[in-house]
Amino acid sequence: MSGEATVDSHVRFMGSAFIGYGLGWVEAAASPTPNLPRMRVLSGLMALGGASRLVTRATLGRPHRFHDLLLGVELAAPVVVEVLGRLDRPAR
Repeated sequence: MSGEATVDSHVRFMGSAFIGYGLGWVEAAASPTPNLPRMRVLSGLMALGGASRLVTRATLGRPHRFHDLLLGVELAAPVVVEVLGRLDRPAR
């Protein structure tokens, strides 16, 4: 069994999952009134991925530097979605 084949298989599978995830973002945000509850779920999933990266850092060390940028985006997404969602609401 080849480790390279295992990693390649996993990366290709995750690529298709990310395409679906991206289409979910496009669908949730594209309408004149964005689907805020769905965007919250999607950004929460993104933050969960960021938390998973933090576990990797703690247990195995720092990955490639590009992953620092990804980590920042993953942890900032829920904050940005929530702030923009609250700004878009009419005053009560």
